[in-house]
Amino acid sequence: MKPVQKPLKDATFMSTIRWKLVNALMCDYTYGYITKSKRVSLGLEKTHYNDAFCIAGGINQQRIEPIYFEQIRRNNRSLEKFYDAKYVDIRDKSIKTGQELFCGRRTRNKNLNEENLHKYRGAKK
Repeated sequence: MKPVQKPLKDATFMSTIRWKLVNALMCDYTYGYITKSKRVSLGLEKTHYNDAFCIAGGINQQRIEPIYFEQIRRNNRSLEKFYDAKYVDIRDKSIKTGQELFCGRRTRNKNLNEENLHKYRGAKK
């Protein structure tokens, strides 16, 4: 059985379009080995901003430190992070979870006649 070779349509398309863009926009282009040799000669580590500096033709310009931003999530819908509230049981003044003091029903279409403990919830702790 012959090994399946990946189609080369994407690579052919990109190599064709690349030269059309370079010629139409009259822009400069470079290769990775040129960028690497510039970076090594300047003594810079491999990062995206150092590569951009080398590609732009930087030699000894003063540079600032890069600023890093960290995304802060505003909402988390995961059920694993559910923290059950604590309530004072008004019958014996002990602290119990909301799970312990609830009506026993999760769905309303089933007839589960259990004692409704929700009414014994006091102040939240």
